[in-house]
Amino acid sequence: MLFVLFMGILAAVLDTAIMYFAAASLDASVRNASRLIRTGQAQTSGMTADAFKKRICSGVAGAFGCDKELYVRVSVVSMFADANLGTPIVDGQLSGSGAYSLGNAGDIVVVQAYLPWDPIFNVLAYATPKLSDGRTVIASTAAFRNEPFN
Repeated sequence: MLFVLFMGILAAVLDTAIMYFAAASLDASVRNASRLIRTGQAQTSGMTADAFKKRICSGVAGAFGCDKELYVRVSVVSMFADANLGTPIVDGQLSGSGAYSLGNAGDIVVVQAYLPWDPIFNVLAYATPKLSDGRTVIASTAAFRNEPFN
């Protein structure tokens, strides 16, 4: 009986560790993809929203279905304090405009990425945003001022 309890706890710990690994992977990927915007490479090459989304997904380890389910919002704000950091969950679904505005040199840009995650055991159900289908949402945000590029 203790073996079953131990295996359940071990499975929950592994599930949580995998989710945190995916979240760290999403953070790193958003940071790397955002660097293209910050340095002006995305603007000068005419990078589309889909290409930017694929760039983020290429760095997310183990996130199957990332290309289909990743929600990305890239917006320009006048001050860092004006950034809308709310999770775009409406009626249990990721929704919203998914803006894609890269800005110009010197603009403040906020890149937000949200990925639905299907845990095996929903250990963090009360601590993470949740969708109506029971999946949790892992998120990553990068806020920066674009470099002076030509």
